[in-house]
Amino acid sequence: MKKQKDSAIVILASYAAYDLPSLIGHYSITKTALVALTKILGKELLDDEIRVNCVCPGLIKTKFSHSLWSHGEDKAAEGMGVKRLGVPEDIASVVKFLLSTESSYITG
Repeated sequence: MKKQKDSAIVILASYAAYDLPSLIGHYSITKTALVALTKILGKELLDDEIRVNCVCPGLIKTKFSHSLWSHGEDKAAEGMGVKRLGVPEDIASVVKFLLSTESSYITG
């Protein structure tokens, strides 16, 4: 990556890094660590022209999160800013942008 110009790393964390729900505290801790890792790597790799960013999505409708939304999607989405569950494609488009040269001014 150092040999290439404008390389990018995208780390996937979760809203749980900021919201810290107690039911999944151990999960939240790992996601908070990923946010910190992003900030550190963003600074350390800047001179090598490697951008590092982190995506912290809200609740995404996947098999992994099924237990969090299976009781009712509307109820699960109540705390979400957009009032709906996300789908994997929502996150894929953000990651695609962060990996592209269109985001060349975004890091850390």
